[in-house]
Amino acid sequence: MKVMKKLLALMLVAGMALGLAACGNNETAQNGDVTTVTVWTANGHDKAFLEKEIKDWNDTVGAKEGIKIEYVVQDSIANKLDLAFETDQAPDLFSGGTMSKYAELGYIAPYEDIPGGDKLIEKFSSHLMYGRHLHTDGKTYYLPKSATTYGLIYNKDMFREAGIVDENGEPTPPETLEQLREYAKKLTNVKERKYGYIIAGKTTLIYADDVMKMSSATSGYADGYNPKTGVFDFSHEATVMKTMLGIKEDGSCYPGTESTDNDQARARFAAGDIGMKTAGSYDYGVLTSQFPTSIDWGVAPYPTEVEGSRQKQHMGNYGYLMINRKAADEKAEAVAKVLEFFYGDELITKSYMQGIDIPLNLEIVQSVELPAEMKQWQEFAELLNVSQATPIALSRDLQGERVMRVIYVEDVWSGKVTDVDKVCADYSALQNEGAKRYAELHPEYKPENYIIPDFESAIEN
Repeated sequence: MKVMKKLLALMLVAGMALGLAACGNNETAQNGDVTTVTVWTANGHDKAFLEKEIKDWNDTVGAKEGIKIEYVVQDSIANKLDLAFETDQAPDLFSGGTMSKYAELGYIAPYEDIPGGDKLIEKFSSHLMYGRHLHTDGKTYYLPKSATTYGLIYNKDMFREAGIVDENGEPTPPETLEQLREYAKKLTNVKERKYGYIIAGKTTLIYADDVMKMSSATSGYADGYNPKTGVFDFSHEATVMKTMLGIKEDGSCYPGTESTDNDQARARFAAGDIGMKTAGSYDYGVLTSQFPTSIDWGVAPYPTEVEGSRQKQHMGNYGYLMINRKAADEKAEAVAKVLEFFYGDELITKSYMQGIDIPLNLEIVQSVELPAEMKQWQEFAELLNVSQATPIALSRDLQGERVMRVIYVEDVWSGKVTDVDKVCADYSALQNEGAKRYAELHPEYKPENYIIPDFESAIEN
């Protein structure tokens, strides 16, 4: 068995040869007086942009400082990282894999150990979360860099045709769940095969985007977990579920939900015969490149249960680079310079201006004037005003139990169960009991680290 495992490891290392050849190993790579800092990432969407920026940096700042960045985009990066650490071939900086596991194994170094690391931590301090960026030792092993915002995209042309406009004739997206259903019905014209709403029901988005994330605009948290109290409560999701069922009952939802994937849903929206759809900021690129649309469309926050009562809705807050412990020990100064480049406002601003990433820093968004043709990208970015990342929830022991996205599809959307409030109440109780059971089974676990008494999601008017 040990021989087979060793052979498998050697085969995998051989399969990674090209990537590793490009990166070199983790020891300080010297070419004259040049220190090489290797970087691995799984992000492919910004590859061309970063390769150009890295070349420019290498030719200027890097040449002056005697540092060279070698950047490689890896697929299946978690598996490759595990193997790379086992064989002492790991990159100096990387994104991907599990922060807590690498910290426990001593593979990575905290930002506190790098020159200038404290300044970087301070820069992103308001976005740091326990379990995602901070480890049990209280140190910072991962820093966020960009955000993915979510909301409702809507066809302004269809809104104008249906008369859903303000006194100036400008389309007005729904502010409440009641309006969402009402507008979907007004926008629907079955004879012309135009529908007010579309759901990518073949994917998990049927629950994740159209229920879970949408409910966060009312509750201030996602997937039922209230980080302020440490209690699971899916009652707000029940309200959204009932709205979705109402849209379905009205015939306002594009038919064939169960067989519609997200690309099909986006293509239908781009074609101009869908009034509204949930979307993420990544959809901007899809609707301008993959399925370029000529319609006039806009981006709005998720609707809420009560008009005028809005909480900060869910957004993605993504960590970017972890630091190899060995690199921190052997070439800390070079690593610090590279981190300064990747987390610098100049690079982040350029990325935003090219429609690649939304910066976490709202001040950057507010300081940049984008061209008119990028108005939807700017609207996605402006959702930062009403969004915040969701903290990690308490761990639960739920072996053998169905998760909510499965329950929603199998029981609620299918019509098998009609008492949605009871479904969500039962699931809330299940989650809370599971959290209690997990804590009992793992006495070393500290649930208090995942409860944030001063967590605030209300939006000041």
